Amino acid sequence: MTLGKHRVRRFTQIDVCYETSKSLEMVEQCPTNATIFQERSAKKTCDLYPSCSGIPLVYHCVSYKKGLAEVCAPRDQITGFCCALYDEGVGRVVEDYTRPCSNCSFRYPSDNIVKYPQCIAPPKTTFSDNDTKESAPCLNGRKRGKRHAECSGVLNENAGDWKESDSSIDAYVYTIAPPVIFIVCLTIVVTYCKGKKKLENPDDNEHAEEKLLKKSPVHGVKTTCLLINKE
Repeated sequence: MTLGKHRVRRFTQIDVCYETSKSLEMVEQCPTNATIFQERSAKKTCDLYPSCSGIPLVYHCVSYKKGLAEVCAPRDQITGFCCALYDEGVGRVVEDYTRPCSNCSFRYPSDNIVKYPQCIAPPKTTFSDNDTKESAPCLNGRKRGKRHAECSGVLNENAGDWKESDSSIDAYVYTIAPPVIFIVCLTIVVTYCKGKKKLENPDDNEHAEEKLLKKSPVHGVKTTCLLINKE
């Protein structure tokens, strides 16, 4: 069967080492030299655990999930210029092809970690959600590197100002928009009705214009001139 997303090698059910998970222990740092490695190995007492498929368990300190862990596991050969990790699915230390290692040999024993410190470097410190809220630095235009105790107040005040500003804008829009929309719609309707009336009754429009001309002073002058010419 194939277990784990980091592994290309295939393992059968017989290859699974169930007992290794009992020795698994998270640590902050792996041994950085042979002396510390021997001390930690002796303290782990991996020789007291039962072997897996006839292979004795030995001390390992490798990557596990997002940290580092000490574990008693069979010595395997890591192949492919990559780091190693503990895969709890098969209970073994296997290749981690997501972490290439330029300084690693193409093939090396899984417990030979002292030679490849880049594979066992402590993970970078990351902020959890709570840490981010409580202790992550904040930056603004005037001050840099202020802790949450100082900058949270600024953020909260700014957030309050933004909320008030948004509320004022919303209230203004809701107040002005309806009358403006009504006036625009009314203008469109009136214009449309006038245009339609002119198209339907062109004669009425001409009569109306004649009436206006007769009532105007200019029309009276023209009429007088015509009478004089006739005489």
